[in-house]
Amino acid sequence: MKKKYFFLAVIPFFMVSCGSDDSDKTVDDGTGTPGWTTYEVLNTKAELGFYILDRNVGATEKYNGDSKNPNAASKGYYYQWGKNTPVKVNADGTISNYDKEWNATGETLKDWSKGENTPCPAGWRIPNQAEMKKITDAAWADYDGMTDQTDAEFQAAKALYKKLLLARTGYVRIVGADVATRATATPGVYLPTAAYLWAGALNADVPLSSRNFKNAYTLSDNSDIMLGKKGGENEVNVAMPIRCIKD
Repeated sequence: MKKKYFFLAVIPFFMVSCGSDDSDKTVDDGTGTPGWTTYEVLNTKAELGFYILDRNVGATEKYNGDSKNPNAASKGYYYQWGKNTPVKVNADGTISNYDKEWNATGETLKDWSKGENTPCPAGWRIPNQAEMKKITDAAWADYDGMTDQTDAEFQAAKALYKKLLLARTGYVRIVGADVATRATATPGVYLPTAAYLWAGALNADVPLSSRNFKNAYTLSDNSDIMLGKKGGENEVNVAMPIRCIKD
């Protein structure tokens, strides 16, 4: 009988370069903003086929594993899809650099399906939808016995989930159906004890009427790990964290 334990962990992705064996290497983001931060490279080649950095872009600490009281420094920056200017949630709760009218068009739009266009380091990229699905499928443990997952698969999923350390960040959004309403509205962080990450490609098949993420998978309790693109009300206007991977 499977015991029900909830393990929380975080996989961050930031700009770095690494060699063939990166399991114990550290890297500097090189941006100098807000300062040089060292990131560790998680060796998940065996489980996923690629490496992952140990925290979100802009995070200065690893996730503490506490979903009810996540450490703020593990959250990193938030980004609106295709816009490389980070949205920052300040210590006093205010939010800066949030573009109320961002719609992923125009000269400043970056094609995140290409690693060189992302906030990731040279040689690193944002996971695509298939890679996001690989992460969630491999790290999902069936605590409730709803599937035919074997005990070996269950234990492997728990171990990978713990290894990845998915920071609880919530996502930044603004509520307003028209320009005038949004102009006076204040962006806020929603669902702060859930973890969200962008994928590197938009999901064209998400109906505009949908409020769901195309790839939203439960990695532990209460469907709290969402990896993908939100459709509907917020679309690309939403700001979420980024993790970077490398083959």
